[in-house]
Amino acid sequence: MHRSGTSFCVRSLQIRGINLPGNLLPAANDNPDGFQEPAELVALNERLLSYADGLWDASWPLQSTKSPELIKRIGCELQSLLNQWCLKSESDIRKTSSKQLLALKDPRLCRTLPLLYPCLEPGHCKWGIAIIREPNAVVASLLERNGDDMSPLKGFALWMRYNLDMVKCRSINPQISDWPIISFETLLKDAP
Repeated sequence: MHRSGTSFCVRSLQIRGINLPGNLLPAANDNPDGFQEPAELVALNERLLSYADGLWDASWPLQSTKSPELIKRIGCELQSLLNQWCLKSESDIRKTSSKQLLALKDPRLCRTLPLLYPCLEPGHCKWGIAIIREPNAVVASLLERNGDDMSPLKGFALWMRYNLDMVKCRSINPQISDWPIISFETLLKDAP
């Protein structure tokens, strides 16, 4: 979910040697340390949300049956991106003689991964982390960032939708069901 500490979490992983794809979104006023999101992944997820009658700030369920052929095409595009990023990462690993993982981050994945997962090779979702933040903190952060475009009710509905979609994804995908759920508040408390 947006404003849940996903950028902080990925920065923490990066400090510990996890690779990130290139072409990351630039920092902004609401996230001065950067989003750690590859622009191609964000664009792909935005396109998928649009095809499934949703936007990042839509709190209704996605219409996954509306355009199954488009969803499959976007899933193939994601698989291609993953292959490119993994090849680049493997090249970097050979240069450093170390074993490294590649982290992908986009809060929209809470919503889109259930649609995209069937299109991906099994090894590409072997490990992951789900991060959750206290809903009132997320709503307050959304209100601060989005101003008049966000109400407390809409912010809470978004928190519910994203987290419900994440739970649904975990329940239908055995590999993803093993991913730990981390509390952002605990992560901050335990940060070095």
